Amino acid sequence: MTGRDLVEHQVPSASPPGSPTGNAQATALLVVALASVYLCYSAYDQLGNIFLLWARERTDRQIFGWTMPVAWFLALDGVFTLALIAGAGLLSRAFARRGIQVGSLVQIFLGGVLCAAGYLVLALGDTISRGALLGLPWTLVYLLLIDGAIVLIWPSALSLIAGAAPRRLIGFWMGLFYLHGFVSSLWAGFSGVYYERVTSPHFWLLHAAVAGGGAMLILVAGPPLARRLR
Repeated sequence: MTGRDLVEHQVPSASPPGSPTGNAQATALLVVALASVYLCYSAYDQLGNIFLLWARERTDRQIFGWTMPVAWFLALDGVFTLALIAGAGLLSRAFARRGIQVGSLVQIFLGGVLCAAGYLVLALGDTISRGALLGLPWTLVYLLLIDGAIVLIWPSALSLIAGAAPRRLIGFWMGLFYLHGFVSSLWAGFSGVYYERVTSPHFWLLHAAVAGGGAMLILVAGPPLARRLR
């Protein structure tokens, strides 16, 4: 399976009603996609939890003599997300003019990669700083990467559900998608207890592995299932 294979898979059409085989294939594809989404969001959700504690202790938030409040990272998260949504729209239209279509599966995959990369940035910065305060650019890059992940994953997962789920079950699958908040909150609380038991680079590597695991899941299992459904 190559990256080209993944890019070429677009959102499959919904199975004809009453087709057990098609419905089974759609179910398998959606389970894989939602598992990938849950893993990425589980890593992302640490932004509003342990990341704020870490940022208070480990980041240099001085800007021309003014100390940026830690809570502003959440505000920047919203600003970056809106800016990236606009940028993604412009990029999508530019691709469309050139006849390039990026399917939902590849966007979910890229979202997982970006989220994993964001936590790798924190782990790397924490390691090379050797106990010194980490510069603000490191955290800004982290925010841009994980916000880019959400901008890719959210609409792609909903589009995949609309295209692949049997019509009578679209609402059910949409509901399962929105459970990502419940799952990610459980993970943030469960994994947060290990923050004081391991070094912070290892803590961030754990979250990079969670998001990266979601990306690998959709990369390996998504295209074969999409081909069978199509």
